[in-house]
Amino acid sequence: MPNQTDYNEFLLLTDLRSGSVKAFEQIFKRHWEPLYRNARIKLGSHEEAEEIIQSIFSGLWEKRRTLLITNLTNYLHTALRNRILNNIRDKIPQEKYWAYYKAFIPQQQD
Repeated sequence: MPNQTDYNEFLLLTDLRSGSVKAFEQIFKRHWEPLYRNARIKLGSHEEAEEIIQSIFSGLWEKRRTLLITNLTNYLHTALRNRILNNIRDKIPQEKYWAYYKAFIPQQQD
């Protein structure tokens, strides 16, 4: 038998699938802070962390009718991990180009 938290999560997911804004708001209130803290620690940037969290919740709302989520907490943390990895992977070429330009562009004389 599911515990009270799981049951509430199940009802929230059911209501979310039917388009309930209140269910979405409740999910956001429950999960925003731990997701943000995790992203902020891993990215070291308030702005990037907020942007990633916003994109996760926006995707959750947009795909609410088609997502097959059984454990919302696991789903959100997995989505966060994947977005953080994508963010870091996207930065690697930028950092390589920046390092190249710094090394090969002559320094301006004072």
